[in-house]
Amino acid sequence: MRRLGIDIGGTKTLCVVVDGVGGDTRVVEERRVATDATGDAVAAVVGLARGFEDVASLGLGIAALVTRDGTAVTTTHLPGVRDVPLRAVLSEQLGLPVVVDNDGTCAAVAEWRLGAARGYDEVLAVTIGTTAGMMLVNAPAVLLGERALGLVPLVLVRRLAAAIFAGLGLWLLWQLLIR
Repeated sequence: MRRLGIDIGGTKTLCVVVDGVGGDTRVVEERRVATDATGDAVAAVVGLARGFEDVASLGLGIAALVTRDGTAVTTTHLPGVRDVPLRAVLSEQLGLPVVVDNDGTCAAVAEWRLGAARGYDEVLAVTIGTTAGMMLVNAPAVLLGERALGLVPLVLVRRLAAAIFAGLGLWLLWQLLIR
């Protein structure tokens, strides 16, 4: 079964088509394009998705606070994305089942299910890209959507920038989580 994954980051958008199930999944096609932060995110995703053939579903990771129903509430670097019901709109326009979540949460879940964190019940994933993020997987309860920690560090990064760039940031963030 071919499935499409799109990761919209601050500077680049990565598209991959995977085939297979579980641990037997392999990437069969990959494309990278620059993220257009000034354009219509929905139109961009629809255009990208239509460029791939024979996909059964779409998984979208976006650097945004995403609710459980797939609505992108807010994002720091895509000004046109505010209270956009991405899952509903994309599913309707593409005729595919669609899952949408924060890009860092998607990365954490992928590592937990298929990657370096497979087999662990508790996983803390830290992402550093255009922005920084931190996600917690506490199996079997994965914190997704608005309950995820994906955007919490954005506030902390701004307030603790000096410490983070001095190499103390990850330690401080971890301390804030366990206290």
